[in-house]
Amino acid sequence: MAIFNPTPAVLEKDVAALSEVIFASAFRNANVPVSRLHAIFTGIECNKRIQLIGNRASGRKMDGDCTFPTGTPYPTSTKTWTPVSIADELAICSDELKCSMDYMLNNYRTTLEKYNLEGSETAQFLAVKTAEEILDAVYRVSAFGDSAYINPAGNTFDATLITGLNGYWKQIFDAVAAVNIPANRVISITENAAVTYAAQVTLASDTAYNTLKSMYLAADSRLKNDSNAYFALTSEMFDNYLFYMQESTSGSAIAVEQLETGGRAITGVGAFMGIDVIERPDWSKTIYDSTFDGTVADMPNRALFVTPTTLSLGLLSEGDLDSYEFFYDRKENLNYNRWAVQVDAKLLEEDYKIVVAY
Repeated sequence: MAIFNPTPAVLEKDVAALSEVIFASAFRNANVPVSRLHAIFTGIECNKRIQLIGNRASGRKMDGDCTFPTGTPYPTSTKTWTPVSIADELAICSDELKCSMDYMLNNYRTTLEKYNLEGSETAQFLAVKTAEEILDAVYRVSAFGDSAYINPAGNTFDATLITGLNGYWKQIFDAVAAVNIPANRVISITENAAVTYAAQVTLASDTAYNTLKSMYLAADSRLKNDSNAYFALTSEMFDNYLFYMQESTSGSAIAVEQLETGGRAITGVGAFMGIDVIERPDWSKTIYDSTFDGTVADMPNRALFVTPTTLSLGLLSEGDLDSYEFFYDRKENLNYNRWAVQVDAKLLEEDYKIVVAY
């Protein structure tokens, strides 16, 4: 498989070093640790169970002075990890870089030496991009995985990117349908029902603010009082909230953290009721890419009020998130860059530690 598509044209000496190349940014919040968004469970295995123990009501009137009332048991439930492995491999022949991208090659003295790209600018390029791609893939499949996904008419999204498992948005929709998430904790965003994409993402000036207000009022007190709770919003909703807050305060008091990849977070002044508001640009991209049919997208405006535990992420090892290998095969004269992550996503405590809006 070629590393670049299309192979760049012969550039003579226009580009002399990797530092002169412009790279596209990833659609994720690189400065927000994974653990801020998800509780991470490691060492997960197929069919390993998650045990959940609820609360019980106690303290009933005694029947006479000596007879204690019988207590009710603690409710329990289980969920099961069913991880899948997601992976990627590029096979690279140095000849595809010859002439057009000589700066990506090692300095070589013999023809045999030129095929080995270990330590080259190509390897450095892949080290940077692979680290981004692993997290992008984990975020995408854990959020939007749907084993039954089918492209909408006119949509050309690569379905294999999300059909490996059922991510937490699919689990949320299933939990809403089963009323495991109480109906009063499902907030409607009116603009999602518009008949064009442009109209869907043209929000009233106070849509996001009022949505967060409704979510907060609907939330269980245990969620409101959880120090790790946060709001996660698609980009359009985040912009709408930010503009509303800036206009309400003349823009002087809002503390917006600008993240390297273009994502943003409001974690100080301007956070809703003191609760962090985090943009998820990766949500906006995947929703559009996988659901836009040429006219509308499927609920492009979304928000969650959750804790990291609500959106739990299962991994074999947390080290998988930044592990990959680059090696040269002398027999095939090919260089390989590959990574693999065993992953699963589980929606936990959905009966009280989540409020959704879409």
